[in-house]
Amino acid sequence: MLDWYFTQTKHKVWLGTSPKTRAETFYRKSGWSEVGIHGNDEIKFEMTFESWEKLQVKPKEPEIQAEVVGCKISSQKEKSI
Repeated sequence: MLDWYFTQTKHKVWLGTSPKTRAETFYRKSGWSEVGIHGNDEIKFEMTFESWEKLQVKPKEPEIQAEVVGCKISSQKEKSI
């Protein structure tokens, strides 16, 4: 969902969740930054475009290696006896 969001805009996005919940732990582990309190008792988290970019896994260039060892090519068919 954030992939799509950040293709549309570079503005930060925020959300709120109750403290001491699995959601709070999830957002912290997912790279969201705590920025304050929302309403009376929710933790306010935010994600900036720059933070999101840093969290993205860049695919590695494929590494191609080739080594030929003891290769013999023959065009003759084997005969059965």
